[in-house]
Amino acid sequence: MYEDQTPPQNTEYTMMESSYIKEQHQEILLGKEEGLDVSLYANPEFNWLQMEQIRLALENGLPIDT
Repeated sequence: MYEDQTPPQNTEYTMMESSYIKEQHQEILLGKEEGLDVSLYANPEFNWLQMEQIRLALENGLPIDT
């Protein structure tokens, strides 16, 4: 097995997670806490304000154009 019995890190997840700034990550966490489909806005190309607007729309049951 592994020398220290620790499996290697999931590099893909680590790379994906590190592509977000703190504010973007916070918007994703807030959406997850509310049970929202964060896949609609968990995209590093959206700035955190865009993510916030999409999250708020989802929380209020408004339609999201994809």
